[in-house]
Amino acid sequence: MTPGSILLSSPVASVRQIGGTRGEVVVTTRNNLTFRAKKTIISVPTPLYRDITFNPPLSGAKLELSNNTRLGYFSKVILVYAKPWWKEAGLAGLAHSLNTTVNLGGSEPDTAAASNGAGPITLIRDTSHPEDGVYALTCFVVANTGRAWSQLPAAQRRSEILSQVASIYKDIDRDVVYSPVEIFEQQEWSKEEWSKGCPCPVAGPGVLSTVGHAIREPFGNVHFVGTETSVVWKGYMEGAVRSGERGATEVVEALRKAATPTANL
Repeated sequence: MTPGSILLSSPVASVRQIGGTRGEVVVTTRNNLTFRAKKTIISVPTPLYRDITFNPPLSGAKLELSNNTRLGYFSKVILVYAKPWWKEAGLAGLAHSLNTTVNLGGSEPDTAAASNGAGPITLIRDTSHPEDGVYALTCFVVANTGRAWSQLPAAQRRSEILSQVASIYKDIDRDVVYSPVEIFEQQEWSKEEWSKGCPCPVAGPGVLSTVGHAIREPFGNVHFVGTETSVVWKGYMEGAVRSGERGATEVVEALRKAATPTANL
């Protein structure tokens, strides 16, 4: 790509369409940059459409879709160990828990609940990279349990995580589980201005069946991509890439069609 093609720290403030389908799109950023193009592709999540001023404004099914989707709470805690003790014990570093709970009443996890595998974690995955000597368990904390967990002091958040991991791998020496060399708490996406949650927008009952068809539909010269618009692998990077390819093809075809003279009938 030509140097300067990608601009950082330039969030879009408005998207204005001029002259109908054969006109142009004027995009203005919050730092007062202006760009003009025949077509524009929007890749932010559906709920974030509300943060952009569209002129003319979104309407119909596209507006309903934007107003009735929301992003969830999703956070990760990565426990890095000196060695993969779970593999050495013949265990997979993969665990699911539907017994999610958060102890809001004290500084220590609820022992009775923890003994039953309860805690804030919904999913644990082995995310090790043995070639680099990195052995890690990534713990996913989501939804309302995650929101409650995020309000705890940092020390208690980590204590809740370690206690649940120890209870799930109850045959492993507790001191081993409680001795990671590093603990990383990843970004809380719901508190990040340009994401406001993850991994993918969800809709309430009846929304997709009534206006879901509009998720990939262009709005004049504005086209929409993003992992949620993908036919497969929604919520994943694979889905995002697929949607980008679809959007690019869509724009190329639209420009080609617009450039083709209409035969006189």
